[in-house]
Amino acid sequence: MMNISLYQVKTTMVNSNKIIYLLYEGLPVTVIESQVINHVLAMREAGINVELWSFACTRSDFKVAKYREQVLRKKGFNLRLFRGVRAAIPFSIFMNALLLAIAIKRWGMGVRIIHARTEFSASIASLIKVYFKYMIIWDARGDTFAEAMLLSESWPWYKKILLKYKLFRTERNLLISRKYSDYALFVTEELQQILAPQYPRTKSSVISCAANADQFYFDPELRRRKRSDLGIATNEYVFIYSGSLTKWQCFPETVDLLRPLMELHSHIKFVILTPSPAEALVYFPRSIQSQVICKSVGLQEVNSYLNASDIAIFLRNENAVNFVASPVKYAEYCMAGLPIIMTKAVKSACKTSKQLENIVWENYLPQLPDRFSDEKRLNLSSCAAELLSRQKMNPVYLKIYSRLLESNGTDASNCKE
Repeated sequence: MMNISLYQVKTTMVNSNKIIYLLYEGLPVTVIESQVINHVLAMREAGINVELWSFACTRSDFKVAKYREQVLRKKGFNLRLFRGVRAAIPFSIFMNALLLAIAIKRWGMGVRIIHARTEFSASIASLIKVYFKYMIIWDARGDTFAEAMLLSESWPWYKKILLKYKLFRTERNLLISRKYSDYALFVTEELQQILAPQYPRTKSSVISCAANADQFYFDPELRRRKRSDLGIATNEYVFIYSGSLTKWQCFPETVDLLRPLMELHSHIKFVILTPSPAEALVYFPRSIQSQVICKSVGLQEVNSYLNASDIAIFLRNENAVNFVASPVKYAEYCMAGLPIIMTKAVKSACKTSKQLENIVWENYLPQLPDRFSDEKRLNLSSCAAELLSRQKMNPVYLKIYSRLLESNGTDASNCKE
């Protein structure tokens, strides 16, 4: 992660223009480092007074979040962490709203905007909006109905009884978010069509998940150094997978796709960046485990491995969840100048990769794709940064925040790009 201390903002920001970036996910490492922190720091650097507030709604999430809070504070990033109420508990939306009200009374008086990540956060903030007179930005991240249905497939029968209640909560949160938010953000056009097709287009924007161009780029010298450090020869061909081993990221399918190639060609290496490297290695037969490099690394190290590689793997199942998604991992691959082996599941990624000309369809294998030259990767990295970098998205966020602050909640329609 970037050196946060370089981006600390003077404490002279006035409290009357405070914006709270609100989430109810605790402090998950991948989300916080790749998306939330970069956003908050960029806004603060531009003079917008954004403060991160996170509620952890389970005991385990709170324990992990407390540790992460200490790490972030040591690096100079200030935030507020609270204990919330699990969403599955009846009336949790009201209990969480009460906890949020208490927190605002103590630390957030004068807040003008709550930027609520997901409709769960937006619905909670909506319940006390009249009392505190702030505006709400509803930041929709995915199709929560489809996510609930997909998650329930692995539930035992007795737990599936609760599915109707979960879907009811989801619909309630969406209804509240649509009605009481002053502005809405969607990561893809497809997501807006699913969640809020009637939401005023003058009060909404589509902003895809973006990667930081200071962290993700292509550098031929970095590539040479990292391949040398890893002991990768010039003639060796390197695939890379970056992500967890969860079902939705299709890691077993990725292994099944590459294993025949690796068994046929000893000069193929496979780099896997995952929180569970030992578990990932078990998926491979002993005969080819020497060709696998499994690592657990921080966000600041990922780009060097992407640079050292020749092609990325981005498989997703064709379902409703992925159809509307905008994975930040995809942006990182593109900005590192990598061609990508992918399915047609993620609509936004397919459209962008066709434009960037870095798509290799899954059924292209078992042939070995040609590697891109350094010149081609530099050009791809530059073009991808124009479309997918946080630096290109920041002006849009700044315009939305500034116009809402100026409008005083009377009309958010002039925020539209």
